[in-house]
Amino acid sequence: MERIAREACGNMMATSDRAASTRTERTTFEARYRSALESYLEPTADEIQLIAALEIGRTALAEEVGLLDLLAIHHVSLESLIRVARRNADVQRLPARASEFFTQVAAPFEMAQRGWRDIAGQLRVANESLEQRVAERTAADREAVERLDRAQEIAKIGSWELDLERGAQIWSREMCRICGLAGRSPEFYPSGIAPFILGEDREIFTWWLAELQAGGEPMPIEVRTWRPNGEHRVVNVDGKMIGSADGTRSKISCTVQDITERKRAEAEFRESEQNYRTLFESIDEGFCAIEVLFDQNEKPVDYRFLQISPSFERRTGIKNTVDRRMREIAPQHEEHWFEIYGRIALTGEPMPFENEAKQLGRWYDVYAFRVEDPKRRRVGILFNDITERKRAEAEARDSERRYREVQAELAHASRVATMGQLSASIAHEIKQPPGAYQEVSSAKRGFGDQRGGV
Repeated sequence: MERIAREACGNMMATSDRAASTRTERTTFEARYRSALESYLEPTADEIQLIAALEIGRTALAEEVGLLDLLAIHHVSLESLIRVARRNADVQRLPARASEFFTQVAAPFEMAQRGWRDIAGQLRVANESLEQRVAERTAADREAVERLDRAQEIAKIGSWELDLERGAQIWSREMCRICGLAGRSPEFYPSGIAPFILGEDREIFTWWLAELQAGGEPMPIEVRTWRPNGEHRVVNVDGKMIGSADGTRSKISCTVQDITERKRAEAEFRESEQNYRTLFESIDEGFCAIEVLFDQNEKPVDYRFLQISPSFERRTGIKNTVDRRMREIAPQHEEHWFEIYGRIALTGEPMPFENEAKQLGRWYDVYAFRVEDPKRRRVGILFNDITERKRAEAEARDSERRYREVQAELAHASRVATMGQLSASIAHEIKQPPGAYQEVSSAKRGFGDQRGGV
């Protein structure tokens, strides 16, 4: 019994060893098949690859690999190669070429008359199914490429990829448009946009690309480019190195974004901002922007200064104003100021007015208006200090009042003097003969005329 058990155990181990050896041989055969098929699918394949296909068939026959197993190995290898195919044109021609290869591989089986007709029919059905899947994948890939092209066109971002091992490159449609090559082939520009970069910017790009190839991670750069039609553009370039399965750096993938319009808008904005700043700093009138502060009942109770012009301090006498509240600066500031600014912040209706700020000792001519988002409750204030004008107006009114008082006093003194003259004349005439009464009567009439006929 012990001997029988030892023999059984030995048989089991031998069977296991043979199975392991068979699996190893099968794996080796599959690798040889895939390598031979890949060589045959190359555009430059010749009779050497045909002979290799026949040898693969003879090896399969010798190693007792059945046609169905061989067909399964064929389809696994073909699908693997299709997945890594780069261009649609390659994908479309692969099934037909692979069928030719399998025909050569299966030739030894045909000669051995091992069911060639049946396997040929299965191969035809399998190829038709595979071709259908390839067509569907090709259509899906084409749709994906079109979607990517549309997205790149909208974002004005092109892409460029360089295979460092093969020297092959791929330019997206938007990349061609950015470089002014719409409808042209980019095959003569293996270094991407380098030939299109202007002047000293080319040195910057060359350094950036060298850093990328060396495995670094340089920051994106902005460079000026030209187009064949003479037009100049500004682009933002970014990229990364892509490693292969064995860890080596094999590809450079870059994006190129046309930022010309953004740069132009930024320049116009800077110019506009500079013009505004120049105007803001040169105006003689005072200006400030405030945030009106409300209580829980939407009543304006204070305001905070956000921005002031250089002339603000000169017009108000207030220093270090920004971020301070008016109640902090002038606790007795009149309520009408808060009410007016609060109304403007809520309604958005601008308002010109003149008011006195007694605690500041000044009068102001003001034009106030809402600025920015209404929810932010902000008001812009353009104002002039009219204190001197108001003082002059008050002095003029006082002078006019005094002038009228003097005139009244002079008129009263004139009337008193006339009455004195009349009294003296009457007293004199009383002492004179009756003939003098006529003169007295004339004097009375004259006095009556001076009093307005009374």
